Amino acid sequence: TPSTSGCVSSARFGPSPAAGRSEAHAEVTDQHGVFHFDRFAFDPTAGELFSGSDVVPIARKPAELLHVLLRHRDRIASKREILEMLWPGIRVSNAAFSSALRDLRRALGDTGRQSRYVATLRARGLRFLAPVEMAKTRRADAAPSAPSRAFVGRAELLERLLQALDA
Repeated sequence: TPSTSGCVSSARFGPSPAAGRSEAHAEVTDQHGVFHFDRFAFDPTAGELFSGSDVVPIARKPAELLHVLLRHRDRIASKREILEMLWPGIRVSNAAFSSALRDLRRALGDTGRQSRYVATLRARGLRFLAPVEMAKTRRADAAPSAPSRAFVGRAELLERLLQALDA
């Protein structure tokens, strides 16, 4: 169910943990649609990141972190704010945050020293750097060339399922 106040609000990511935030933390974009930046497309509803037509493997927390940064790209998102959005009501170690950030950067081919996408602003937080465009769907040139990563290694099972549905 869509939420109007949270940062991560898809069926895959669950309800928004940031309900009740002030207007100062209002969202930049409509939560429906696909974020396009550089060669990437991020579909927050599916939790999938694409580079051109290829699915880029990304775990849930790094995908949620990307979603937060894309939605709040007009400003710096503090570490505390991000922690509250990704792990609402849960105390997590700095290692969990660092791991999600490292995995996100790895998926984007970014580094902390030469950031093209995610900037770390010391003692302030994170900010998304690249220009972003929104679209209702992924562009035609970014259509997947293979089944979703959810079916990796399950081609035979998927084929049997498709055959059963056609019967």
